[in-house]
Order: sequence, then structure tokens, then C-alpha cells
Amino acid sequence: MIYQDNLILFGLVFHFFSIVSQENIYRYQKYTHPKKLNHVISLDDFLDKHQHVVYTKCDDCCEAWYQASPLFFSTNHEYLRVEQPETFVLTIPQGKACSQCGFVDNSGKYIDELLWEPSLLKQCTKKNRYKINQPVKINGTVLMLLQEGASNYYHWMVEVVPKIGMLQRHGIKFDFIYTYYQKSFMQETLALLGFDGSKIIPAHDEYTSIQAEALIVPSFVSRFHYSVPTTFEYLRHELLPQALLQVDASQFSKKVFISRKNSNRRKIVNEASIIELLEKNGFVAYALEKLSVAEQIVLFSNAEIILAEHGAGLTNIIFCQPQTKVIEIFHSRIVPTYFDISMQLNLDYVGCIVPDEYKKVKDTQHSLHTYVSLDYIQFIIGMYID
Repeated sequence: MIYQDNLILFGLVFHFFSIVSQENIYRYQKYTHPKKLNHVISLDDFLDKHQHVVYTKCDDCCEAWYQASPLFFSTNHEYLRVEQPETFVLTIPQGKACSQCGFVDNSGKYIDELLWEPSLLKQCTKKNRYKINQPVKINGTVLMLLQEGASNYYHWMVEVVPKIGMLQRHGIKFDFIYTYYQKSFMQETLALLGFDGSKIIPAHDEYTSIQAEALIVPSFVSRFHYSVPTTFEYLRHELLPQALLQVDASQFSKKVFISRKNSNRRKIVNEASIIELLEKNGFVAYALEKLSVAEQIVLFSNAEIILAEHGAGLTNIIFCQPQTKVIEIFHSRIVPTYFDISMQLNLDYVGCIVPDEYKKVKDTQHSLHTYVSLDYIQFIIGMYID
């Protein structure tokens, strides 16, 4: 990682600025609205109209260079240049937050910079608007720890939880956390961070609305799908030691296969046969939904090899030791998320696209279940594991 003139380089191959040329750089393009949206207001306009709101700057805007995944980019781009926006925290007296996605309500409008990049609210159709109920008033300072996508383990861990770290780094305190609290991994994560249920105000459904004496609203900590080092530093520093105090690592295998047998999407329909083959090579299969967050963290921290189909469970590679081998299997949609995490954390990443001759897709209502030939799994074992 190199810092120079607000440029940050992420990855393992960046040693000198002189190796970079315009021909091998891909510039990440931010989503732009097709036209002005009446239900969305810019942050600048919001601050101009509400002089009582306190804006606290956290991190400068910068351009970050990432190593480009050879699986994701069909061209010869070696690097990604991603503009990471300035991060900030708003303190809003008598501020409102509504729905389990945590939108800030400004007389029925949403602040553009606080909407998730793929948000449906960035589209113009009325059906993508949310009904707002009469808010429940809360005495005290409330942290709004919500956004769209937060019910997914990856987005919760990488995009939502690190906002707490951003506040702590800048000495911003709060009395309560307003968040979607129904999923066990959310409760367990916050408990590992030292927040018990008495400090949580749950957003029960998408129509929940509160009005706090003071509402603390952090920005996104990084661009969508392109994280910054402070995200992983915070998660590892705060969660890994606590998990290791609670869970005995010796109960887990060093060779880990992540099962998706209980998932509604992207199952491997012949997974049982694959597990049987892998067990002969020293692997143990784990269904992450059967493990607590602390157990998942320790499982990945203890592993030497992790083999998994693409899915949110691979978020836990954040807790792996350097040089852990991570083998990710794709059979359809390819995304560079875990490649990027691996490059930043010095993991030995391998991405495998199942060739058509080794798969048979079972696409039932876009569930994208697939069959993967044992010959292909044997090829992976021989090529990357033996």
C-alpha cells in the first residue's frame, strides 16, 4: 500500500508508480442518475437548507488503485482506478431515520450521498418509494447503522459494521444504535463488539421510523464493492481476538470446504459426491449458517485452504492468515469481491470458472443451481491443492 498525493495503491503487485500506464488502467465509473429525481436531494442542498446539521469530515477523497481480477475483466487491464469519496458523519438534531434500510427523511426526500449505489431509490418509478410512518421519538443520541443490502452478511460486515470504527476513530459517541436486528449474525456481531441488546433500537420492518434527539449518520466507508484497508483492520482488530476467546480453533480442520446445501441459490446439486471426494483429500465440509459468527471467524482464521463456491460466506476470508489459499468456484456470474479482499490481505487466491463441459445449470426461477463434474473438482485438487 502506497500513499502519495491522495493516491492509494491496493494489492500485491504495486511497487513503483513508473510501472503504470494509461493502457492498462480501468477507471471505475460511478453510477449516475438518468435524470433529476424529485424524491432525492443532494448532500450540499441538504446542508444549505439545514444549517443546524453538523458535518464532520473523516477521510479525504482519494483515487485508489486496485489489482484487476483477470477473471472479471475481459481486456488486458491490470489495474482499477477507483475514486474513493470523502467520508463524513452528520449529526442531525431531531433527525429522522426511516425503514430498515435507514434512509434519512428530509420532508419526504432522501439524501443522495447516503443511498446505496445500486439503490432502487435511485430509479424514478413510484413503486420504489417507501411509505413513512409517524416516527417514534427517542431521547438521546442515536447512531443510524443501516443501509440497503444490510441483511446480506457481506454487506453487513464490510459496509455497515466498519462505520462504528469510523466513528470511534474520530471520537464521535452515541447512546443507542438504530439497526435491523432480527438476523442472528447482526446480534452476534454487535455483541462481539460489546453492544448488548439494551443499546439497540430495532428497525422491525421497512416502515419503521424514528426521530432522535440527535441522529448520527455516517457516510459509506468506501465505494461499493471496493473496500479500503481500514475496513479490514477494524474488523480483524475488534472481532478476531474476541472470537478466539470464545471458540477453540482446534475443533476445525485446516482444509475447509464451504457447503451451500441449505442455501436457496447457487447450490451444487451433486455436492454430496463432491464432499465425499474432498474428504478423501483431508477436507471437512462446513455449513456456515450452522455456526455462530465467532465460530465462522475462528474457522477461517485457522484454515490453510478454503474451497468454496462464490457466496457471502467467503466474507470471512477477512480473518484468514496471510498466504491462506482461497479457491473460489464460479459457474455463472463472476464478481471480483473476494479477489480484491485476498489481494489486500496477502492471501493466495485462485478463481475457477467451471467450464461448460463440466457443468449443467439448473436455473429454477434464477436460483442458478448447478452440477459440477467430479472430474473438475479432481482437476482443482491436482492443480492447486496436491
